[in-house]
Amino acid sequence: MRIDTSLLEEIPLWFRDHGEEEDIVLSSRIRLSRNLTGFLFPGKLELEDEIKVKNLIINAFDMLGLDFSLLSISDITGIERRMLTERNILSQDFILSKHKSFILSSDQNISCMINDLDHLGLAVFNTGLSLGKVYNTIDSIESKLEKVLDFAVSLEFGYLNSNVRNSGTGLKASVMLHLPALVQLSLFDRALKSSLDKEYTVKGYMGDDEGSLGDLYQISNGLSIGYDEKSIIEKLTEITLKLVNYERQARIELVNKRKPQLEDRFYRSLGLLSSCRLLNSSEAVKALTDIRLGIVLGFTEIDILKVNSLLLLSQKAHIQNMLGKNESNSLSINLKRSELVKSYLNLAK
Repeated sequence: MRIDTSLLEEIPLWFRDHGEEEDIVLSSRIRLSRNLTGFLFPGKLELEDEIKVKNLIINAFDMLGLDFSLLSISDITGIERRMLTERNILSQDFILSKHKSFILSSDQNISCMINDLDHLGLAVFNTGLSLGKVYNTIDSIESKLEKVLDFAVSLEFGYLNSNVRNSGTGLKASVMLHLPALVQLSLFDRALKSSLDKEYTVKGYMGDDEGSLGDLYQISNGLSIGYDEKSIIEKLTEITLKLVNYERQARIELVNKRKPQLEDRFYRSLGLLSSCRLLNSSEAVKALTDIRLGIVLGFTEIDILKVNSLLLLSQKAHIQNMLGKNESNSLSINLKRSELVKSYLNLAK
């Protein structure tokens, strides 16, 4: 495998492609955690065994014959590491260990952390509501890996993981949803109560005093033990479609009852992005998600994929990367963020 840090400069495919239910569902993700027989969990591994595990996994991926690259934390810059956490490819703890390695596909839809919480943390992303497609991809890769890797498995508990909640299937599935109408009509909690089973959880994109920033929410399964993989995927898809239906109904009600307020909110956000000289991260997310709703409601012909991409590109490490240095001055970062958004959305005056 080659080390190719130029991969980190590209926008992942799941941010720049159309998908099913894309007016509400931004992305789908599935993670699989696996451990190798004969080795302690990563937190207890001696360095010699950690290297053995890494080499076994790398060799297994080499045999797949797919377009993957091997990257080491020590071979990429601090900014690139933080960019990968902003893309949810690597965890915060993982990037702090310079001897760690990970595997990344050329389109960044597929990744694998080696010796994080578990020996192998495989993840597949895709755009829109595509859990079935994502599952087929990750299942195919895992099946091929299992032919050459001896995964730790128990007849009683299934695949063994460092966290017992992740044992069994070792599968964590999630979707990212944009639910502004349910929030604005104060129907969000009621919709969740009607849709979610107790085994599924909701998490805000970024918390603020009023909830999740930009009304973006991640729905995922809380347990993998005691459930089979297809049941988890089918149930999460069912939950997601319920929330999609509730959100669409709420948007119709919102337009019927509060169209002037909706238009005002949209144009205020558009005006902010068009005119501001300094734009912080929270302002960017709030304004971009207002624009996103306006696109779906027909207030503008701005490309929704550009807005999706900016939700990623406007994050701090991505802005620092554009500046070409580890710039920590908030003035420079906010100035560059404002310039980026204007340019990308063709708002420059």
